[in-house]
Amino acid sequence: SALPAISGAKAIAAGAGFSLVLLNSGRVIATGDNSFGATNVPPGLSNVVAISAGQYHSLALQGNGKVVAWGLNGNGQCNVPGSLSNVTAIAGGFHHSLA
Repeated sequence: SALPAISGAKAIAAGAGFSLVLLNSGRVIATGDNSFGATNVPPGLSNVVAISAGQYHSLALQGNGKVVAWGLNGNGQCNVPGSLSNVTAIAGGFHHSLA
């Protein structure tokens, strides 16, 4: 089903059949194919400053430099090391993630 009109969007990202929208408020909205959990935005995710989409996984960079990932994790693309910090950019690939 279609989403209502979204206002206050500052970034978008597209994966394989799904989309992410980053709002000015730092909240993430996801829509589309959720066969692999890529649109299951983690509850409480906030203060997001950047988003990226891989094939079937999603990434969010928070203002504190931490990375959050969700969706298909068949190749470890959502395994964010706990010690990873001070990240300034993210990118999702076919079966990998970059920070």
